[in-house]
Amino acid sequence: VRQGKRWTGANTDAGAALDAIEKHLPVRGERMVILGAGGAARAIAVESARRGATVTIANRSEEKARALSSELDVAWCRTDAIATARPSILVNTTPVGMWPAVDATPVTSVPPCVRLAFDAIYNPAVTRLLTMARKQGAVIVGGSEMYAGQAVDQIRILTGVRVTGAVVMRMFQTAIRQHP
Repeated sequence: VRQGKRWTGANTDAGAALDAIEKHLPVRGERMVILGAGGAARAIAVESARRGATVTIANRSEEKARALSSELDVAWCRTDAIATARPSILVNTTPVGMWPAVDATPVTSVPPCVRLAFDAIYNPAVTRLLTMARKQGAVIVGGSEMYAGQAVDQIRILTGVRVTGAVVMRMFQTAIRQHP
């Protein structure tokens, strides 16, 4: 965004994801495992740690998990060992389970200690991972909540106009129904 003679940038992933999660469970003092080691994982890990969560990065590539965890000074584990981190919050930032591969999941099971599961995927609204977490008794949060929050922030940043998340969510859901 141009501000005077300068250009500035903003990341809306992190705040929107954490705001969606914290509508249901404050992250301060919670153990969070983040599946993935890309840009969204990095942003969410930084913001989660800033808000007081203990973060562990889990990725199927050990090398990428180690590299990101070292850069951010957080723990890491393999995706098949997330139960050892005893997470109360499980966050998926990978594309695994997104339409059309809706039967895929980044992990084979959700540990019973997980109280909240968040999936950045928005299509389908409830992924196989979220279905598994709900069966374990966890609160589930879908990616559409994050994307609506991002849109609210982006509209405000780009135009100065403040819109509500409810308005953006309705627009988002309509678009998804029309273009799966």
